[in-house]
Amino acid sequence: MSESKQSSPPSSPDHKDSTTGGPSDDLFLAIPTPTMPLSSPTKALPKMGGLDIGMARRMKEEKDDSEEASLVRANERPVLVIFDLPDGSQIEEEFQMGQTVEYLKAFLSLEAGVAMDGCKIFRAGEMMMDPLSLMDFEGVGEELEVTVEGSMEEESRK
Repeated sequence: MSESKQSSPPSSPDHKDSTTGGPSDDLFLAIPTPTMPLSSPTKALPKMGGLDIGMARRMKEEKDDSEEASLVRANERPVLVIFDLPDGSQIEEEFQMGQTVEYLKAFLSLEAGVAMDGCKIFRAGEMMMDPLSLMDFEGVGEELEVTVEGSMEEESRK
């Protein structure tokens, strides 16, 4: 029977490498102490002053969502448009702030018989251009009164 030689634990300085007979450096046991961190410094994440980066990202997404929701609400806000027609009559209709001047002209063409190609809409003496939406004009509240210029079909005149 062979004698069993008792060896020191691998973490002790007198632990010998079985191949070279010298001290072993391939095994290391560390017991954390209050002065020694639990993880190695190379693997530690930088401290962000208690800020959770994931939380910051979620807050940004929530802010983006609220900005987007706010823009959608602004586009969908109703406005009553009162049209002063070329024949002196008035019609009114509710639109959304995101709708364009061209959309208003299409409405006038269908409902009042104003030809779209010659139709011009003015607000406080200033012409409203087709590609713009009602949101693009400052000071539009719950009601907007506009003047319409253009030719009207005879049968649509009241």
